[in-house]
Amino acid sequence: MRLFKPDWKTVDYSKEKKALKAVEKETNQIKLFEIAKTAPLYSVRRVAVKKLTNQGTLADIAQNDNNSEVRLEASVKLTDQTILADITKNTDDYYVLKVVVKALTDQKVLADIAKNAKEYWRRLEAIEKLTDQNLAQTLLADIAKNAKEYGIRWMVIGKLTDQNLAQTLLADIAKNDTDYKRRLEAFEKLTDQSELLKIANSKIEICVEWTTGRWGKRLIEDPAGFENYTSDYVAEAYHVRDLREEAKKRLIELQIQQ
Repeated sequence: MRLFKPDWKTVDYSKEKKALKAVEKETNQIKLFEIAKTAPLYSVRRVAVKKLTNQGTLADIAQNDNNSEVRLEASVKLTDQTILADITKNTDDYYVLKVVVKALTDQKVLADIAKNAKEYWRRLEAIEKLTDQNLAQTLLADIAKNAKEYGIRWMVIGKLTDQNLAQTLLADIAKNDTDYKRRLEAFEKLTDQSELLKIANSKIEICVEWTTGRWGKRLIEDPAGFENYTSDYVAEAYHVRDLREEAKKRLIELQIQQ
């Protein structure tokens, strides 16, 4: 005799609609918990999560389900501040983090995460929610000065009120970032004359924008010395930008404007 198998236990996507209807009719929280934790199809688990109310259960799913959509569905239903704080400190899912931080209102908890979290991206999300702007700016400055990842520093620049620090960051990115598109974007925003002078007097630095959309960099002694480029470089069309010369021109423009 074949045992009865609930519709929600199907692994057959052709029976997904039937499984979803079965879950939509379910009202028992214990049964919904079982479905949310064990249903083979993520879409079925997701519908069950929508109907769950227990914060502890939702927190478990938000952190441990193997499907990102199910984790997000659980995270948007979280309201318990203690649980939200715990997930903010521990989740490795960036999108879940953004959802739970948005729901987190405890300023002490946010400040603790903003100051002490190991990952800069986690700290930045918490900083966004701080109401104490003096503290927020102090923490942003700390990240700006100490983050090794240029991508993180790039994110911080637009949030800083200290424009001297922002210009220092832009100059560093313009000279040293390995993302050459970001280097040029940083250079375009650079207005600090002392930083521009440093670039103008530095080694000749040429950025190449490839017509294919790829970016590259070569340090050469002669701005016309294209023979120093490898065959891979000369095989495609490119646009050369000499940041040293551009820095000199911008210095002149800024001096005229004064």
